[in-house]
Amino acid sequence: MQYGFPTSDSVVRISPRGSFAIPSRAQLPSVQQPDLALCKRLIGRSPRDGRLRHDTARVPHAKLDGNGAYYEAGGRRVELFEVWAFILGSAKRAAERKFGEPPRRSVLTVPAYFGINQCEAIRAAAKIAGFDMESTHLVTEPVAVAVDQIEHDYGTKKKYPAKSKLGVIDIGGGTTDITELYYDLTGEKHVYVIQAIEGNNFLGGVDFKQRLYTFVTDKARDAGHTYEFDEQKLLIVCENAMETLTGAASAEIELIATDQSTVSKFITVTRDEFEKACADLLTEISGLIDRLPAAKANRSLAAVLLAGGASQMPCIKELCVRKFPETVIKLVRDASESPARGAEQIAKRKDTIVVHDVLSRSIGVEVNDSDSDTSNCTVQQVASRNMRVPARERLNLFTRKDNQSAIEITFLEGESSNPDDNTRIAAMTISDIPNCKRGTKINVDLEIHGQGSFIAKATIKGLTDELTVVPQQTSPGAGIIEKYRDVTARRLDGESVKSPDITSGPEASMNGDSSSLSGEDVSHVQRTSPNPGNSEKPPETGPETLQRRGSGNLLQEDEQHASAIAPDNIREQVDDDGAAAMTAGNEAPQTSAKGTEMVPQSNSGMNLNRQAPVPRVVRAGKRPARPTQNKPFKKSKARITDQN
Repeated sequence: MQYGFPTSDSVVRISPRGSFAIPSRAQLPSVQQPDLALCKRLIGRSPRDGRLRHDTARVPHAKLDGNGAYYEAGGRRVELFEVWAFILGSAKRAAERKFGEPPRRSVLTVPAYFGINQCEAIRAAAKIAGFDMESTHLVTEPVAVAVDQIEHDYGTKKKYPAKSKLGVIDIGGGTTDITELYYDLTGEKHVYVIQAIEGNNFLGGVDFKQRLYTFVTDKARDAGHTYEFDEQKLLIVCENAMETLTGAASAEIELIATDQSTVSKFITVTRDEFEKACADLLTEISGLIDRLPAAKANRSLAAVLLAGGASQMPCIKELCVRKFPETVIKLVRDASESPARGAEQIAKRKDTIVVHDVLSRSIGVEVNDSDSDTSNCTVQQVASRNMRVPARERLNLFTRKDNQSAIEITFLEGESSNPDDNTRIAAMTISDIPNCKRGTKINVDLEIHGQGSFIAKATIKGLTDELTVVPQQTSPGAGIIEKYRDVTARRLDGESVKSPDITSGPEASMNGDSSSLSGEDVSHVQRTSPNPGNSEKPPETGPETLQRRGSGNLLQEDEQHASAIAPDNIREQVDDDGAAAMTAGNEAPQTSAKGTEMVPQSNSGMNLNRQAPVPRVVRAGKRPARPTQNKPFKKSKARITDQN
């Protein structure tokens, strides 16, 4: 793509003047020209993410404040999405130079274990980079690898017949993705059906390189070499040694000193020593493989494809041979290029290559089993990880007391029952509720459309009115995107351009187009006229459609009661038409004649004060069994218990 290489690292280097560039592998970073790397480990993550502070500390030049993670380089604040936008923009311009015109269709690959907010952040970066989002789609990297290998072999030897089940292990520079899928032929269509996703967004080739660097420096000091090592140059030497050790039993590593007058020493590292130094990383990868359905059932696969530079290490293949002794373990051709080639095939053959995705992480609602103890929060799962999408799920909740004026529902993403260990991806508030009795049912419906895309609707029926809330994905807002689109275009032209200040002023608020930098959702309230005898119609994607796609799982709360508590972080305002708005800090709500943009959560670091009680929806009891897939939603037969 650049400097004569078909690929380049996902790294941006900033010059002392502030210009951006994609460095060649031969160019070393410096204090004056730092490299901003590992962006995918932090992009799209909320400051409410319980692990973000810990993870930010592990990324060079990364900092954290109330808006989320960002880079600091040369005294400048650099947002994660502007770094990724420059990387995508560089790739887009390289394609335009090659083909002489802008791409008509684009497919961007993302780690399989990316969550909703992370995918939204990638889409926002693509908008900033100038991609036409109507013709731009996301696909996970392991699927792109499978498409590349299968379509290549199909055109030559037809190695993979219909119904072939495969595993893909993709260990890139910063992330590890493991996917199980099967490949099928339906007429002229080549269908790829994902069955399970596992991954670790903080495990990749850079971690193996760091383990080798630590081992080498420790061994050198044990041998009496006490001079100061040049860390940047030694890391590159270690990376080259890793490549050497894929084919040789040992490698010589030059211990480069910071003092150029010092004569460098050499140290020998064997493959066994390197693998022992990385034992904990290999154990983590082994655990990810063990969670695949085929591994759990001790089933063989047609093949396991190893992609990504780090997966070429012999220890990875040996690990897979132990896990799948009767399966062909195949190193994919040009492992670092395979995802890009697969994405190209998907873009070129959009009518004949079909990908059926699954949910990479579970989606749940924050609930509380107590009337008064706000510390007893847990997570009630609405949609489970590895569920086929598109899909629709339902959760029924109930009000705790008579005449509640408002209800807040918080959605989380993750597998833990502890809300603090998950990621808050959306919050919606139904406010200005007509008087209703305790135990009034709240229907929460999720439409999950694909990778990083879902809509939630919460409906509570009062005596004379009905409200529906639809979270709208915004990461970042349109106003910020427009500002950075111009800045990114000028940077791609080689100009030194200062980043816009979006940490203060209207861009720092969550209202309207000036939304969160880290991908939190804002919510839009729509008032619908009551229509007795004609309840709200379900979404177009009904159970019958979902059943044909293999996903008709429906969730309901049967004979269970939910209670509610009041959070302390919401302030309520009411406009002249009676529509309520939630605002952050001192920012005024964005109002219209029919509805109001609401901001239930803020990433700006401002404290939110409650002036009116806004109960949080909570639930008691166990989740019931799911109904059969070919049946529509059933009405819940709830038994309301008196908890006064």
